Amino acid sequence: MNFKSDIPGGAVSLKVTNRNEVLHHLTQNKYDLAILTQVPDMKNIAAVPFLENPLVMGAPPEHRLAGEKNIPADKIKNEQFIFREVDSGTRMMMTDYLEKNRIEVNSVMELGTNEAVKQAVMAGIGLSIISKLSIGNELYLNKISPSIYPDCLI
Repeated sequence: MNFKSDIPGGAVSLKVTNRNEVLHHLTQNKYDLAILTQVPDMKNIAAVPFLENPLVMGAPPEHRLAGEKNIPADKIKNEQFIFREVDSGTRMMMTDYLEKNRIEVNSVMELGTNEAVKQAVMAGIGLSIISKLSIGNELYLNKISPSIYPDCLI
């Protein structure tokens, strides 16, 4: 499908925002389509998973855990972590994982976008849970190193 030729006069409006706002607008029929990291469990919203989007722990390449696989929970206790804002899907998954595994970390920063989180990780401010798909360029340039939790996180 070629949107421009198939729907003459059609327009696309794109908004990047947090999960709660997206779900609210979907339920109010203000959005026709949304792409979310986590499929919502709501009866009044039709959801179709279409892409695997694994979350990994992003670290600066010089960090002691950079590139590690199967990191036990006790190795990340008390590490400095960068969190997404409260209503983001990534934050929800990160918080659930940390609570489920009784991992206490130091929250050093809360940011509103994946790009801001990536920049903070690259600056060495802390570690974060981030979509592996969103760090493709940073992986290629060796600016962020992904690490994997034992149960492949999230």
